[in-house]
Amino acid sequence: MPTEPSFTVEQRGIGKPDYSMSPSVYGASVSTENPLPVDITPGIKTATTILDEASIVAGATTALVDCDAIDLSDGLGKLTLTIEATYNLAATQGIKIHVRTSYDGTNFDTEDWDSWNPSFTAGATIRQTKHYDASPYAIKFLVENLDGARAVTGVKVIATAGP
Repeated sequence: MPTEPSFTVEQRGIGKPDYSMSPSVYGASVSTENPLPVDITPGIKTATTILDEASIVAGATTALVDCDAIDLSDGLGKLTLTIEATYNLAATQGIKIHVRTSYDGTNFDTEDWDSWNPSFTAGATIRQTKHYDASPYAIKFLVENLDGARAVTGVKVIATAGP
């Protein structure tokens, strides 16, 4: 079984540890000029369509089962949510996004962690993104059609997670 290399950090001068015996990290030397390990591997972001509804009828809200869960348990802590929708030309109101979290990826909250209303213009197709720095274990979204008389069509929720 291979053993881990060891090194000693000694305090020299005022507030400057000596890293002269420290190893390299991902090929970048750790030294007094570069005292912290540097991760030079690129961050990977993954975009996933988690809700795709051809139409949401007037006054209706999608259900949690309509939306795939986004697993954020790796702790990366970054999430963007992009909503796409097309409003009816005669619509008078838009949609509302409800954000629900889970501590285990199975049991989701009954109350919103966050909610927001994307922009609204009758007859328009909108695409709007919201960024979250917080990272619950898992997350799902509901889309509520606030218009009581007209359906909203082409509704998609795209989640992008990563570092």
